[in-house]
This record gives sequence, C-alpha cells and structure tokens, in this order.
Amino acid sequence: MKYLYAIAAAPLLLAACADTVPVDEFQPDHSVAELDQVNSGAPAAPAATNARLPQSAAASLNLGAVTKGDFGASIEPGRGCDFTSAANQILLVAAAPLGVNSRPRAVVRLPGGVQSLDAMRDGGYNYLTEGPAFQNRQGLTITVVREDNVAVPAPVMPAGTPTPGSAAAGAKMAAQSWPATMTVITEGAEQEYPQGVYSCGG
Repeated sequence: MKYLYAIAAAPLLLAACADTVPVDEFQPDHSVAELDQVNSGAPAAPAATNARLPQSAAASLNLGAVTKGDFGASIEPGRGCDFTSAANQILLVAAAPLGVNSRPRAVVRLPGGVQSLDAMRDGGYNYLTEGPAFQNRQGLTITVVREDNVAVPAPVMPAGTPTPGSAAAGAKMAAQSWPATMTVITEGAEQEYPQGVYSCGG
C-alpha cells in the first residue's frame, strides 16, 4: 500500500540539505515521525490535495524492486540492511563499510533506473540499524523509520558476537528485523511505503 501526498515542509527540508548536505544540522531519522505527530491531531487533508500533484511527479516516486546485485559493490557479511514493502518487494538495499565512523550507502530503483544514495550521517552499521536517512545530489531523500512501539521478538545474540561497528564486526551478525515505514521525498511530493519490514545483519 502506498500513500502519495504533497507536503509543504519538503522544500524547507531539501533547502537545508541541498547538494553536499550539512549532516550535523539535519535529523532525518525523526522528521517523518515528527510530521506524523504534528498532523495526528489535525483534520485529514481533503482528497483533492493529491489531485494537484502532476502525474509525472507521482510516477517518478514509484519504487521498483532491487537486489544486492544492484548495490554495485560487495557487501560485508552482517553489514547490510534492506527494506521490504507490504507487497513483499525489496525496495532498498543498504550497507555500511567497516568502521564506526563510516558512511553507509543505499540503492533504490526509480522508473529512470537504479539510484545510489549516501547516508546523511556518519555512524557505520550502528547508524544503519537505527533507522537511517539517505540523499543524493539530485535532492532525492529517503528515510526509514522503525516502528519500535510494535512488539517484535528480539533476536538472541550468540555469545561472543561482536558489537556492530567494532573491529570484529566483519563476522556474521545475528539478523534483526523491525516493522518500518520508508518515505521517498522530493521537492514537490512525498510517497510513503508503510507496513514494511526493515532487516539488518544476518
């Protein structure tokens, strides 16, 4: 299921993160969640709002399935994550290089082809698992918000399992999954992929 609607905040968000992105001044991990909180007590917007979006803008945000092969580089065991939609399609593949301060990278598939994005913060694998945000130089922003309020059985970490981001983190990590919503944002529109699953490690 997908919801498409225009947002007034998107131009401000992109203006603050244009081109090289001042990563220390933006908190994309929380922006979608905060927007939902602000809007939760307000009346629903009229259905006609969606009709004002140009058809080309709407179509440009439709994501297609991607694979690890689309990532364009080998992914270290236990250092990759992906987002699976409610329709059971993998729509994002991401990975973090070794090092606690490395910057993760992700790929998605738009109608024009596979797009590569960089994380909006350093932080290595830890940042990747927290619910990351990515952006490219064309102003495409993608956020993954974990729904931690939904009960999910916690994975049992084997004794001696290295901490994510540690020097030994090249070893295979136990897989973790969370209910999550992924949001695709451009200057004129936003498209949400709710009720998905964000999985890391394994």
